[in-house]
Amino acid sequence: MKIIQTYSWPRQTPCSQIIENRIKELARRGHTIEVLVHSSNGMAQRLNRPENHINVQTSRFALGSSLTLPVKIQKMLSENHDSMTVIHCPTLQLANFAIMASKATGSRARIILEPRLGIPPKDDAMSRLVLSQIDALILPSQTDADILMGSGACISAEKVHVLYPGVSLPDKIAVDNTHGKECSDGLTLIWAGEITPGCGLDTLVEALGSGHRMKIKLIVCGQGQGRYVMPIIRRSRSLGIAERIEWAGDTAPTPSMLEKADGGLITAPHDPDAIAAAAHYMAYGLPVIWADGTLAREFVMPDVNGIISGHGIDDWRDAIHSLIHDSEKQHQLANDVRSKAKAQFDIQEHINQLTKIYLGLGF
Repeated sequence: MKIIQTYSWPRQTPCSQIIENRIKELARRGHTIEVLVHSSNGMAQRLNRPENHINVQTSRFALGSSLTLPVKIQKMLSENHDSMTVIHCPTLQLANFAIMASKATGSRARIILEPRLGIPPKDDAMSRLVLSQIDALILPSQTDADILMGSGACISAEKVHVLYPGVSLPDKIAVDNTHGKECSDGLTLIWAGEITPGCGLDTLVEALGSGHRMKIKLIVCGQGQGRYVMPIIRRSRSLGIAERIEWAGDTAPTPSMLEKADGGLITAPHDPDAIAAAAHYMAYGLPVIWADGTLAREFVMPDVNGIISGHGIDDWRDAIHSLIHDSEKQHQLANDVRSKAKAQFDIQEHINQLTKIYLGLGF
């Protein structure tokens, strides 16, 4: 099977990390993989190595992309007339370009839309056109699927598939690093996302400031425009907790960061990368503290694999407080969350389900 993966997001995010690992695993399983990715997110450099056996093309997906991208996809289709070709797209625009390229070449390619930025709008003209012509829509949660199908979208239920993110579980994790630890030793927590209004990072910083006696270190993975980030940095200084915050910059959480953390935080429950970030946290045995919402309730079992918090400053302080003062709870959560990640997010099972979706497209 030939698989053409397009990916347009310029930043390195938990979602892009999952896409990258998935591409490599599909290539290892013998599929012909061609990738068209945004040139600035670093994925091209990591994929374009001889041992990966992946053909990589790049584009900035900038102004004028409507002229260049269909041509690039069309070229990928015309170079190999494989009767089983899947074009996997993360945006409506790229899916539309794939449809155009497939028609231009007379290809039998199947078009898959797996939107990174949430549920496609049902009232947008392009959305209605694309949803009516694609062969499958993949969503990361049952919550998203229920919302979309309840909105009267122009796509049949048979084409909608729920596929949880797939992560590579490390061979060893330090699940015992909290066992028997004195409460005064504190916690290292990790937050990942884009720093924008409503992301909740400002509320989290206020919570850490109001609980200043708790020895909490926070690792922040992600960036945003200065007018959003600088007020949070200045506020952390005024609260006296600036030295406890490590600003990792525009990156997804790395294994070294995850290995030294004790928990993962999701403050914006509808962030596009929330589920992908939760999968990474759980893979490394990190209990998740997730802002209350339908997604949180779908993935978090309270006191089994995480904690569901309210959205206020006091809510976050109390949720973190409940973890820091119970080392036995930390230890149990670390073990239980690892088991749940294995059952729900393991990359091998993820690839198996994805391949079934591909093969069920009626080639």
